[in-house]
Amino acid sequence: MPPGDCHRIPSRDESRTHAGIANRTQETHRLIVATLHLGEARQAGPHLVSSRLPLGVELEVVDQQRPRSDQAHVSAPGNKLGETIRNHNVDHSFHPSLQSGALTRQVKIARSHRALVFGSMTRIYLSPPDVGPAERAALLDAFDSGWVAPVGPYLDRFEEMMCERTGSAAAAALSSGTAALHLALLVHGVEAGDDVFVSTFTFAATANAVRYVGAQPVFIDSDEATWNMSPELLEGSLEQARQQGSLPAAVIVVDLYGQLADYDRIVPICAEYGVPLIEDAAEALGSSLHGQPAGTFGASAILSFNGNKIITTSGGGMFVSHDTAAVSQVRHLATQARQPTVHYEHESVGYNYRLSNLLAALGCAQLQRLDAMSARRRDVNQRYRAVLAESTLSFMPLTDDTVWNGWLTCVLFENQAQRNDVMADLEIEDVESRPLWKPMHQQ
Repeated sequence: MPPGDCHRIPSRDESRTHAGIANRTQETHRLIVATLHLGEARQAGPHLVSSRLPLGVELEVVDQQRPRSDQAHVSAPGNKLGETIRNHNVDHSFHPSLQSGALTRQVKIARSHRALVFGSMTRIYLSPPDVGPAERAALLDAFDSGWVAPVGPYLDRFEEMMCERTGSAAAAALSSGTAALHLALLVHGVEAGDDVFVSTFTFAATANAVRYVGAQPVFIDSDEATWNMSPELLEGSLEQARQQGSLPAAVIVVDLYGQLADYDRIVPICAEYGVPLIEDAAEALGSSLHGQPAGTFGASAILSFNGNKIITTSGGGMFVSHDTAAVSQVRHLATQARQPTVHYEHESVGYNYRLSNLLAALGCAQLQRLDAMSARRRDVNQRYRAVLAESTLSFMPLTDDTVWNGWLTCVLFENQAQRNDVMADLEIEDVESRPLWKPMHQQ
């Protein structure tokens, strides 16, 4: 399989900031279309464990502001997907207070409402922040209170709210999910020269954090049921490592696109081999498995509040754990490892990783709206599944025992040519589109 078959979704760290994006309330419909070729993976040296590797392409997203209309889309000639949904009208209802002054755009794949309260935006971006009056009020309250410095009551409250939401014993709000991964590896004792088993189907930050501490990522393939790390391959790799006397220092499992991994099997496997499990739940806040929230399956977990995530603090992340001592150590390292003395005393290397009080205020407002935002995205996902049910596309699988947060809707094409045609059509309509994550063993 050529390495160009799979690319990645942009993170908000990569996205450019556009004036007015953060100053509008949006009711948004999103469609992300993707190709996931399930084929024999190419061996990429000794650091890939794989049998059948999901390689994907994803297009995002159709979100548009328009009045209700029965106009059908016009698809590109010869586009089978377009033929499937031609003359299909999707009546996306939205809040009556946001209907006035709606604009109309036609796009090739689907239609959606976008209510712009402030300003205008011609290009349609991937998963933009959903912020409005509640977030503005929280930010102004934090500003007016005088707590502009990194610490403050909103920072404490955000951590408390996250513990209430996830059931974690403690949490430390940080500057990014990547920072949280870095400190998670440190507090679990990962050192230079260690191996760390990592999902290959992920954004680069997961592997980058392993390299920060001088360890070596060993990439584990995905399963078809969840697109996340395969329990079978993980178990086989751990057994092989045990026989060789070289067990990894940690396992990082990624919850891809809000879909939780098969923790019913992964958690006991890691426990059997005595290897700490770190859950990369950057994309999965609000999801759950058997009622257990994302971020609570490992010895520790990380969350991301980047601009494209289900909730955002503009940029930010969090370390969560049932181990309060680990959280205290993360807080210590995240504040330059300063000792509790009047003068500046340091006994170890520290980092400037704490989230600011202002951004925590934004997080508090966003977290209060999480359920509504997730429900909205799940509803959009179901609408697209219904409209495209007779097409040749297939969607990311959702297991019956999982509540999914609806973060991104991913669709598989039959072939790369069809995907490329749709990407080109969307670009003509000024709709941003990107592929799925390019597997890390191919980078």
